[in-house]
Amino acid sequence: MNCSDVEKKWENYLSGNLTVAEEAQIEAHINKCNACNTKLNDELRSKSAAFLNNEKETRILKYAKWKSRITNALFVLFLILLITIVSSLLSALYYIWGEPDRAHNAIRVSSMMTEMTMPNIIPGSGGSNIKSFFRMESSYELRKQVGREIQSIGTLETNMLFNLMNVVRNWNGGSLDLKLYFVYPEKQGGLENENTWSNLEILPEGTVSELAVSFDQSYSLDEVYQLFSGYDVELLWFAVNTGVESVLRNTHISTINGLWGFPHFGNSLIYEPDNIGGYTLKVDGDSEKKAAAFIGALEFLIEHEAWAQKSYRGNTKELLLQERLNYVKENGVKVYGAVVTGPTKELLRLKEVEEIRFPVLGEVTWWNWQARDYHGTIWN
Repeated sequence: MNCSDVEKKWENYLSGNLTVAEEAQIEAHINKCNACNTKLNDELRSKSAAFLNNEKETRILKYAKWKSRITNALFVLFLILLITIVSSLLSALYYIWGEPDRAHNAIRVSSMMTEMTMPNIIPGSGGSNIKSFFRMESSYELRKQVGREIQSIGTLETNMLFNLMNVVRNWNGGSLDLKLYFVYPEKQGGLENENTWSNLEILPEGTVSELAVSFDQSYSLDEVYQLFSGYDVELLWFAVNTGVESVLRNTHISTINGLWGFPHFGNSLIYEPDNIGGYTLKVDGDSEKKAAAFIGALEFLIEHEAWAQKSYRGNTKELLLQERLNYVKENGVKVYGAVVTGPTKELLRLKEVEEIRFPVLGEVTWWNWQARDYHGTIWN
């Protein structure tokens, strides 16, 4: 049926004198023809169809109302889809523009704050997703090492809305037991030891353990490596003297009250700025590279201090990034404690190291210190 056919039957259609089949043909044409559809709407608005019987008028009005609703709904859906697509493109530009880009910097800040304030906790594999309306979400696995085994302990979630950051650490089991802490050398006087050496004696030989040790003073990295050179243990994390530890209120310095340091190898630290991703790093060496990476990390966090505050688990008043940076630049990177792991009985031998004044026992698990010809992990 075309417009000419509809025109011939127009009056009969309005007056309801057509068969059901003929009306269906006309309405199918009106639904596809803008000109006839406009003509029907004009008839209704001008009330030229006042002669319509009530039943016919009601049906036509309902049809026009629903068609209008469908048209409006389709327009709104199209508009939402268009806005979503445009905002997704703008979001991508917002987060990936620059070198390094905003998304990379945000993830690096939250990872760095985890590595530098949470001893023996390292962000591992993960990824990010840029979404519409200037949102970005990332999720990275959190791991720790006890013995030679890497344990999955939670996830690090970094969510962005424009430049606003929200950091959530989801721990397996809902929480993280803070067993590791350090005692600054100037505050060790009069403190009683936790009987850590006695606990290590009680533990069975077929176990490996995690131990935080505080020294009698601050030492350079090379001096620390020398202290542990005769023992079958692995150094995992170093507590750095940044000059503010002596004025902190708490005697026991931990994740939630001012502890700062760095892992023996951090994913967020840059050890060779001119050769990122292509460098080599000795486990018990390359002290200058590691010290420079620590200073560079503090400088990077100062550039993004608002994000650093959002990522910090402790009191932001104890963040004091600039003060810490000024101190280590003037006095060098020296450590007053370390996290070590190894066979429990080998850790017990550290009792003979006079420089160790305050040991604290962390996690203990079954023997895994043996060398493996093959080892792999499935994370999901």
